Amino acid sequence: MDSDMNSTCFSLLLKAICLASDIHKKERRRDKDQSPYINHPVEVSKIVAEIGAIHDPKTIIAAILHDVLESSEMNEEDLASVFGTEIASIVQEVTDDMTLPRKIRKQLQIDHAAKLSPPARAIKLADKISNVQTIFHTSDEVWPVKKQKKYLSWAQKVVEQLHGTNESMETYFTDLCRKAEDYLAQR
Repeated sequence: MDSDMNSTCFSLLLKAICLASDIHKKERRRDKDQSPYINHPVEVSKIVAEIGAIHDPKTIIAAILHDVLESSEMNEEDLASVFGTEIASIVQEVTDDMTLPRKIRKQLQIDHAAKLSPPARAIKLADKISNVQTIFHTSDEVWPVKKQKKYLSWAQKVVEQLHGTNESMETYFTDLCRKAEDYLAQR
């Protein structure tokens, strides 16, 4: 990659971090510390890059932005005007339709996972890894054990549909789920 391309990618990555930080500034994670929500998209992009060994700038940028449409009034066109149509399209693929009831949204994630583009599949898988990792850092008051078990079961159904996406992330997810199941069984 040449210097101009690196500079452009770096600039877009910084814009994505700033936008996601601004949009998620009042949101908190369901961990013990109720940490800033921005930690989640940063972690998702880190999982894509480090565990998945995916270094495509558009995928990394889309990972940072993966929840902005659900948490704001922005739409795909707004994102495309800043980040381009490819990144905006990837983000749209992993975005739930928040006008639908939660139960339907969750089922649609299972139904649509196998149809996602390769970058969206990687982000979806990294998102589930990040969320399952939260189980080890949460309290029962914030996220009751019964809900954690239900989330784990549902996340496994989503990830089943992503088989063949990225062997390293899939193996990591499977091992993580085993540990989470053992951990939850003891609580």
